[in-house]
Amino acid sequence: MDSLRFGDRLHPAFGVDLRGSRVADGPQQNDAPPPDAEEWSDDESAPVDWTSPSQLWQVPTILLSLALIAVGVIVAIQRAPDDDFGAAMAEVEIWIGDGKLEQAGRRLRDVLEPNLELATNEERGRFHRAVADWTSLAQREAGASLPENNERIDEQYALAREFGVPMDAVRLERWAMSRIGLGQLDAAERLLDELDHLDVSGAASAARNARIRVFRRLVEARLRQPDYDRSTVEQKLAEFRTDQRSTLPDRAWAISRLAEIRLGFGEPQRAVDQLLVDLRRLEYEASDDSRVNFGELNALLGRGYYDLGRFDDAEFHLTRSMDMFESDEPARGDALVVLGRLAVVRGDLELAYGFFDPVVRDFVGTPSFLPGLLGRAEVNSQLGNHEDSRHDYRELRRRLRNQEGDRFVTKERVAASLVDRHDAALALGQLELAIAYAEIAEELFQPNAVPIDVLLRLASSSRQLADNIMAEAAGDQSGAATRTPSIDPAKRYQANVKYEKAGEYFVRHARAVAANPVEDESWAESLWLAGQSFDRAGLHEEAIRHLDEYLSGRSREDPRRGEVAFRLAQAHHALQQYEDAARYYELVIDEQPRSVVATRAHVPLARCYLALERKPEAERQLRQVLSGVAPIQPDADDFRDALIELGTLYYRTGEYTDAVEYLDQATRRYPDDPGIHQIMYRLADSYRGLARDIEHRLRDERIESLGEQRRLEELRFDHLREAMALYSQVREKLENRPTERLSALDEDLLRSSHLLRAEAAFELGLFDQAIRWYDLTVRRYPDHHVSMHALIQVVNAYMAMGDRDRAQTAHKRALTHLQQLRDEAFDAPDALLDRAAWEQWLRNTPVAARTARAGDQRPE
Repeated sequence: MDSLRFGDRLHPAFGVDLRGSRVADGPQQNDAPPPDAEEWSDDESAPVDWTSPSQLWQVPTILLSLALIAVGVIVAIQRAPDDDFGAAMAEVEIWIGDGKLEQAGRRLRDVLEPNLELATNEERGRFHRAVADWTSLAQREAGASLPENNERIDEQYALAREFGVPMDAVRLERWAMSRIGLGQLDAAERLLDELDHLDVSGAASAARNARIRVFRRLVEARLRQPDYDRSTVEQKLAEFRTDQRSTLPDRAWAISRLAEIRLGFGEPQRAVDQLLVDLRRLEYEASDDSRVNFGELNALLGRGYYDLGRFDDAEFHLTRSMDMFESDEPARGDALVVLGRLAVVRGDLELAYGFFDPVVRDFVGTPSFLPGLLGRAEVNSQLGNHEDSRHDYRELRRRLRNQEGDRFVTKERVAASLVDRHDAALALGQLELAIAYAEIAEELFQPNAVPIDVLLRLASSSRQLADNIMAEAAGDQSGAATRTPSIDPAKRYQANVKYEKAGEYFVRHARAVAANPVEDESWAESLWLAGQSFDRAGLHEEAIRHLDEYLSGRSREDPRRGEVAFRLAQAHHALQQYEDAARYYELVIDEQPRSVVATRAHVPLARCYLALERKPEAERQLRQVLSGVAPIQPDADDFRDALIELGTLYYRTGEYTDAVEYLDQATRRYPDDPGIHQIMYRLADSYRGLARDIEHRLRDERIESLGEQRRLEELRFDHLREAMALYSQVREKLENRPTERLSALDEDLLRSSHLLRAEAAFELGLFDQAIRWYDLTVRRYPDHHVSMHALIQVVNAYMAMGDRDRAQTAHKRALTHLQQLRDEAFDAPDALLDRAAWEQWLRNTPVAARTARAGDQRPE
């Protein structure tokens, strides 16, 4: 029979994964390469020329080889069994029985599987049984128990049974263990019943031993399930304990499991009382070689005392149990875990670590491993070893997501531990660390199953971190108080990311509690905070969506209704949706006119009216505040804002008399206002505007009274002197600030103050002073178009003084500077600033006159 390579049909049976168990440091990978698709390759080669002398010497050798092969074939045929498949199958069964797994695997793969269609039904059944035997033994030899291998064992034994081949106790045990490994406990119990039948029917002791091993494994597997049927398991243990076939070690094992059940269900006193009786009974019956596990029994007694809070008794029995264990049996890991917990209770964290660490290292795959890993994670965190702690928590997360937990170490239990670690870090002000712990808790679950307390902590801590970033950025301004501080863009971005995350978590929390009527207030709180957080992140549309949902879901009597409406108005305002913003501002004022939030709505509502070209309504809103109609005191921030806003309104509309009245009040009332330089600048501009109005009146109106003319001239001069002094103050205030703390608006105000101070001096006829200030402006801003205007005004000042020589020099300087300025300097709409100055320059030094002089110099 030809030896064929293993084909795709048998791949499910023979692709056995022998990677071994996973440990805390990660999975051990199988580095062996997969078998080649073909054993032999059919490489093409050039045809051989058998007439060549160099090849003729091979002919005798080839002929001799062919003759020997023919003889071998004849001998093989004479010696071959009548049924080649059956003989090969029998040989495989012998090899498996002798532990020759490599030879058996090759034969199954290379010979039997490719020719399976030639086998009888009985031979097919034996083949599948052999594959299951081989997989089970190969996996056990590798120390592994992986789902893909257990599925293969279960499948192959089931196929064997379909073909009617018998199963002895050994195979039934292997089959049952594979089903237990897959969590198919009811199916495994049916196989246990078959083993029990073999045992009762007088089969060999192998059936009895197999039955006991399967029963123990099955019970232990059920105890690890979170929702097992306690009464059924206790009944089976009681029956097993009193069964005449059970040995003394079997009964001791059953007593241990019953105690474990009672402890697991929070009945430590009952567990302790029964153990005290059972220990003495076992002591009476036990002999020196009875192999009763007194170490496990004492460990369980110690755990019972620990649960009762009798820590000295717990320590005594746990320590005693450690002396009784003969090896690193699983129960020893359980005792170490309780000793670790006892050390934590007593505050000896280093000692606790010394108990938990060997559990993680030496008891992988036992029931104590996950509790030990959780204990080590918690102790590492309390010791300040947060990186190691989070490594352990992440390993717990990985295993729990792979369904490796039990009824004592569940996702919920680990999440509760992580929440505790979050709260501890938060209490120490370590917000980023707190969030890191909470994020691991979140990752334990599917997105729609994250516990609400985890979501709430992620939301609130992210929000607090964002607030802290903003507060720190504002505090970095070295005591330069600002009502709207200039925040470093990088810090602002960091805060916005956190605000956005906070908003998302608050929304998820609101959705999680929405179905529970008892949590209505919690739903509203989270939705409100979500809208707030999105608004602070600059995500105004998201803020509007969730704040609208809040208003729709709450009654008009909701105490937060006004504040939510105000925030909605601000979000619409930020998006320049002035109609919607005004509607919500009006809602706040109409529904809660005397509330604090209503007092804050008047000024922004007036701004919306102005944007909507509804000036009378804007003016009325502001005057209501200042006249006392609105319930706002003069020392309130909102009164100050209204005063400044009304003065600014008149300034922008060119109503300089009213602008001066209100802006002057603002400068006197609030000299320490963070925006005082802006108020003073507008006031200076308003005085200069009044001076221009008077100039126009004197020029355009016929005023016959010389006294009135002199009065107006004096008033004009007074206004210009006020403007010049205010521009100087603005310049001084801004120049005393660190450059890096100046906003773009501050830079514009400083530059304009330099120039307009000189303009005021020019208009007063103080030409020497004006020229000095114009020169200062040129030196400070040589690349800005204000420098060109300043140079033009120097020319005009000299001309006004009658100094034509200096005017001509200044003119040449201005022309040279004009050539040096880049075209981009004149891209701004206000690049020419005062066109009258350019027109006066052209009148003072006409282009045509200069051209004519140049023409006079041409040769005759």
